[in-house]
Amino acid sequence: MISSTEEKINSFQICRGVAIIFILLSHSAIFVNGSYNLRIFATSAASFVFVFFILSGFVIFYRKRNLIGKVQKIPAYLIERVIKIYPLYWIYFAFSILIMLALPFLFKNVLVLYTTMIPFTYIDIIKNFFLYPYFLYPCELYPPSFGLSKWPILPVAWYLSYQMLLYVGYIFFILNKKVGLIIFSCWSVIIVLYCCGTFQSSNHFIKFLLNPIIILFFIGLLAANIVLFFGNYFKKLCKFFLVTGITCLLLFWIFVYGDYFNFRYINKMYLYGLPYVLIIFGVALWEKYYWKDNIQHHKIFSLGVYIGDASYSIYLSHYWILFLIYYFLGLFERYAIIHQFLNYTYITYSLVSLITLCIGLLCYELIEKPLLRKMKRMFLSSKINTYSSHGETNV
Repeated sequence: MISSTEEKINSFQICRGVAIIFILLSHSAIFVNGSYNLRIFATSAASFVFVFFILSGFVIFYRKRNLIGKVQKIPAYLIERVIKIYPLYWIYFAFSILIMLALPFLFKNVLVLYTTMIPFTYIDIIKNFFLYPYFLYPCELYPPSFGLSKWPILPVAWYLSYQMLLYVGYIFFILNKKVGLIIFSCWSVIIVLYCCGTFQSSNHFIKFLLNPIIILFFIGLLAANIVLFFGNYFKKLCKFFLVTGITCLLLFWIFVYGDYFNFRYINKMYLYGLPYVLIIFGVALWEKYYWKDNIQHHKIFSLGVYIGDASYSIYLSHYWILFLIYYFLGLFERYAIIHQFLNYTYITYSLVSLITLCIGLLCYELIEKPLLRKMKRMFLSSKINTYSSHGETNV
């Protein structure tokens, strides 16, 4: 019998922690000057965002499967999802607006890296406030063309639009599991047909709904079902999945970094998605059957879990922190000590990235945790035991 209680998956929090660190490093590599190697590294490190898609699909089913068939729980479920994403997002969104108004030249310098469709209008601001899906990551399929999509005011917020789509889509599972499986299966088939060119659409929202990256959510849902209901058949293969996934990931990194193969016309989701799926599947099996009682006794694992818990705050805060640090370092470059410091690219890159990570952790302690506690008391006080979200993050 499968327990209906919500279980914290510590190994997944470690995966989140590793993923957010690599995403932070990829963005830091964009801002640092004069290093081709770091920019190549950024290309591969940015792929860790796919980990969040797979984990989100896995975790939403693994932790919320007890809601299936309980239609009366849908309002409380939606309230919980909204307060986990929007309040904290609005704080960093307001900070982005502040930069846009007070320091427009800084704001333009950041966004010009990605799009020429600036400045933003009032309609854009309203759409951003509600997480309207602007950026169609990974944009057009073959070849990718980032100039055709408009980035959000808070650039990293593009992912949250997909996160909310998953949360709303899971309502079909709550209504009826079979209905949910049928709808998600049909959705996946339509996405595949769209990617194969069977039909096309110029409508932005349809492109959003049919973005192939959404399939990673569905794969996460499928992996959760397999682990929960058929895990006994695969538990002896967990190390095989882990080793195979890590090996494939390292090989792809080597091929990309060394420019041994031209991956320009291959969607990165296919290149990196499979290794991440294998790794996450192996990690889930390993913790469920072998590792659960030992993981909390290792300090390094505890640190990984903590960073994973803080991943949402780090994700929302790191982009502007990185940009502001690098910008002000550039302002003072005329001073010899700063100029010399900036000449050591890898030292600068490492220290700025570490400082940004630490600030993100502070934001988690000082902003996210108190905010979530207050929101839960205000909106979920009568359901706090049923809707415990300890250890669950949005990113």
